[in-house]
Amino acid sequence: MKLHLMMIALPSLGVASPAVLMAMQQEPIAHIEAIAEGKNSVDSTTLKRGLVIRTNQQKEAPRVQQPLYGQNEVETFSNTRMAVRYRSDKKQLLILDSNQKQVIEKPGFFSLLKGRVLALIEGRFEIGTPHVVVGVEGTDFLVEVNDDRTRVTVFDGLVSYRMVRNRSSNRHRRIESKAYLGASKINVNRGQSIRQTLSLGLTNNCETPQQFRVRGFENLKWVRQESPGTVTVAPGQEEHVFYFQVDATSVPAGIYMTSSQVDCISCKGKCRPRAPTLTARRIEVHDPSGERMTIGPGTQIDFKVGKPGKPKKVTDKKARQLRKRFEDLIPKEHRQQL
Repeated sequence: MKLHLMMIALPSLGVASPAVLMAMQQEPIAHIEAIAEGKNSVDSTTLKRGLVIRTNQQKEAPRVQQPLYGQNEVETFSNTRMAVRYRSDKKQLLILDSNQKQVIEKPGFFSLLKGRVLALIEGRFEIGTPHVVVGVEGTDFLVEVNDDRTRVTVFDGLVSYRMVRNRSSNRHRRIESKAYLGASKINVNRGQSIRQTLSLGLTNNCETPQQFRVRGFENLKWVRQESPGTVTVAPGQEEHVFYFQVDATSVPAGIYMTSSQVDCISCKGKCRPRAPTLTARRIEVHDPSGERMTIGPGTQIDFKVGKPGKPKKVTDKKARQLRKRFEDLIPKEHRQQL
């Protein structure tokens, strides 16, 4: 049975909805299969220089067979490596390089905050970066990311991609320290205009009713808030629905990063929140024709936000060189599968 090889180095962005997050936490979606400190040691059972960060911010030392849930962060430090296996009927093994930080989002995809990961994958898998989202469709490819671009090199088969067209505002940039693929999103076809609802649970910790302000999608001029942005919330928690008009009639297909913010404008004293509640969000504008953008074998493209570079040819010699630098990270029992 053929395995598909991916070699990845990328960061990421967002926040899953409470319902999705709760469902992901009920059952592990992955586990740590092997850990190593040093180039040749692969028999350690606990990784001293690494972290597993749970959704409640509890930090644990990585260990073999440790379960991983949705939105768990995994880190390796200098001179350490780790293998993570997704729980699937397909073979989906990720080998994390040193100085790595990734988010285990949900079955079928993940995102990285920094570093590299080698993936042995069967079936469909998606990988997100700040510049592009690439989809595995039975292929071998390499993804490398730095601050201003993502480089995708395809060795065999086809890789489809959806471009990230923008970055969210500087005011909300800090919430991009979380992954965004599992976040709440809006889907709309290019050329379409839809009315979108945003349901929010607003918590008032004061003893009297307070005024709350809700703002969203402010960096996207083609999204307009229809409902009043200020509401009165009684003590405790209330669910409020807000309406936005998403007008994609002249918007190119792609992924658009944005955010929403909730703050209490009348709270005072101890009941006042320490900071506004910020949530990373995204809007995916799809091509209604169903046409996908793809990268063919032996091709390399650099992506910046909103702009792909010119395709470059990759020779067989160069492809072997790119693959070889990752081979020592693969456990011995998996090397014959390449």
